Amino acid sequence: MPQPWLRWLIAAAVLLLVGCGKKDESQELQNLMLTVPVNGKEVIGDLGGVPVRIPREFAEHVEYDEDPGIFKPRTKPVPERDFSSKIRSFGFYVRYPDMLSLRTEEGRKDRDAQLPGNTFWISAGFNAGEDYPGPGSTERITTATLGRPEAISGALYELAPERTCGLETYVLTGTDTKTGAPNREHSNAEDVFIGRSAAGKATTYIRCSNRPLNAAPCTQHFDLEPQMHAMVYVGYRRGLLCDWQGIQESISNIVSSFKANGQTK
Repeated sequence: MPQPWLRWLIAAAVLLLVGCGKKDESQELQNLMLTVPVNGKEVIGDLGGVPVRIPREFAEHVEYDEDPGIFKPRTKPVPERDFSSKIRSFGFYVRYPDMLSLRTEEGRKDRDAQLPGNTFWISAGFNAGEDYPGPGSTERITTATLGRPEAISGALYELAPERTCGLETYVLTGTDTKTGAPNREHSNAEDVFIGRSAAGKATTYIRCSNRPLNAAPCTQHFDLEPQMHAMVYVGYRRGLLCDWQGIQESISNIVSSFKANGQTK
């Protein structure tokens, strides 16, 4: 089974194609993905220990625990879902900061009208159930990243003297032995940004490409503990980095609105 982040990257690629109207190009991938509507209007289940009703415009490529995954055919009928059915992953696209869904006519038109270098559209993917790495996952990702050499250059990250957008900033050390250029200037180099709690624990982990492009991508990781046992992956252009707090709060508020009040598992 592909790793949780890889499954969501594939799903995000599908959403990008469909959102641009390229239905033919994405049809094969759509057939691989598992989209599970419950009644055409919403998806129900248990998201990280919380019963939820997810509106269809916010529920793309939903997977439940024990579903076969994107590259394996389903051999059994799709079971009837209820509030005890554990959701493994799903995602959506929204426009920041008003959080308009891509699955609206206004959203589709607006997204198609924006260029990658100035777009305010962001992707959000969620892992829970079988794919949830457990409480403290953001801290563990941070520790692993800062404690070992980066794969491409073999360099370590070091803390920069100044913060960026209120975040601890970590950059690659050393120079490329072949070119003599700083490792940080490698075409595939990334900077790492960390937000911490008052107790010093990492609560936000962000990686951003160093490419000198307006559309250089960032990926932000955080979890929804203690409200939900779920991990969140948010993608956006580097120009939105300083909005990281607003993005994290807005995504968290959307998910909180999915709670099915009065329901028990």
